[in-house]
Amino acid sequence: MSKNKLSILLIKKNTPANAIVKQQDGIQRELIAGYQFFYKNSYTSSPKWVESFFLNQLSCSNHLKTTSSAGVLIVERNYGDEHRFFAVCFGYGRNLITPTCIEERFGLIVALNSVNPKELRSLDISRLDSSSLKNRIQSAKLAGVADFEFDVEKSLLRQATGLSNDEEMGKNVSGSDSFTISVDTDIQSIAEVLDHCYTKYKSEDYKDAFSWIDHILPLKKGELITTLDELLIEKILDNREHDIWLAVPEIIDWDDISVLKYEKNGIEHEDILMNTFREEVIPNNITIRFLKNNYIHAYNANGEQRNKWSYYKCIYSEIEYDNKLYVLNAGSWYQIENDYKEQIENTYYNAPLSDIEVIDYNHSDESEYNSALAATSSTYHCMDRNLIQTGMAGNRIEFCDVYERSGKLIHVKKYGGSQIIGHLFNQGLVSARMLFDKDFRAEVNNRLPEDWHIQMNEFNPEEYEVIYGIISKRRDERPHIPFFSMVVFHDIYHTLEGFGYHVSLKAIYNSRP
Repeated sequence: MSKNKLSILLIKKNTPANAIVKQQDGIQRELIAGYQFFYKNSYTSSPKWVESFFLNQLSCSNHLKTTSSAGVLIVERNYGDEHRFFAVCFGYGRNLITPTCIEERFGLIVALNSVNPKELRSLDISRLDSSSLKNRIQSAKLAGVADFEFDVEKSLLRQATGLSNDEEMGKNVSGSDSFTISVDTDIQSIAEVLDHCYTKYKSEDYKDAFSWIDHILPLKKGELITTLDELLIEKILDNREHDIWLAVPEIIDWDDISVLKYEKNGIEHEDILMNTFREEVIPNNITIRFLKNNYIHAYNANGEQRNKWSYYKCIYSEIEYDNKLYVLNAGSWYQIENDYKEQIENTYYNAPLSDIEVIDYNHSDESEYNSALAATSSTYHCMDRNLIQTGMAGNRIEFCDVYERSGKLIHVKKYGGSQIIGHLFNQGLVSARMLFDKDFRAEVNNRLPEDWHIQMNEFNPEEYEVIYGIISKRRDERPHIPFFSMVVFHDIYHTLEGFGYHVSLKAIYNSRP
């Protein structure tokens, strides 16, 4: 029997057989060994670059041909009272499958149940505290998760590749939505392979080494997202509903942004808020398409547009549905495990609140506010924009925004989406970590009044407090932040406490009209 490389998809439960393959012209079907095989005729053609780059001037162009084949075998299997369809894809066969009928994470779960957790080759992850950062981390040698050096609390695992610990799965396995293996099989024995994959999929053995992957599940297109979007519309239209808010979804230079507008020719705003959004923009027949195709615009003082984001991407909401929590964050839906939610929220809602005296925010930008705050007390010193060399690849950071003489490092940021608040928390962590470096402390002292100096020879972090001040329009005692910001805070809070620092939160009211 020959070895074949297989790309296997599991089809969602209750998907009709005639809905698995796209209904498109050119897709043909034949029966083989009792299974349905779908395919599109393959055509030989010249690569696009023969014309676009070489302008069809290559004399050898007749010898440069490419063929794209696409085939998919649909296999139905019965497991007691349950029957499931599998799609075994060949070439570009996945393009023939209706995307919404694919069982998400099937391949990932099978791979994690089939791989030696200490013999991984690569991991594909997405960072929760960055809406765009996606990485493939590879190891020069087989390694465990800890050797890949990424934070499991802040990351989503999308694909895993490693050495198999199951002889029936071949030497290497790789999985995301699809499961990829090279094994000795053919049309006569494929059912046995699929049955073994399904057994692995139903197993929970992966939770011994990879339980963290179930904390947060990204959702893809399908009926669930349609339902959540419908509930989102209801929340927006309900003026009594407060568990929904607007925020800029990415890190921007607020010093370069003067006003925000819901429409290009609309009213100028210093911040985007759900109440003004409802008053100015929302029609009674609002649709998700409307939210995705209209934009919030950001302008500088000269009236030049600097950024724009769809309404949908700026809406943050948490929705309880069918006894589960779902979070809309920067335009994407996520399902949150209940135990994990409680763990994250307990850390945030039990974190101390700072007792420092602050003023309301009624200033043109954060820099002006920090200067004004520092001027309110003889025990405050403004350190905003006073960058200090860290000695690492030319990186320069702020010690803090305002320093209080007794050892309080105050970091201030205007309320925004998860990425912005996560950035604030990370700034505090980096600064606190750098204080263990004697040369960094010396540079800090060069910028402080002489009798305010940080300890040089016997630095004790227990004598210092990292304070996170968050500016928002809500008059809350504790800052209201997105769930994914709490995820970042959870990790950083425990890290700073582990260093010995005190950590606290401070809500700063934005009173600017």
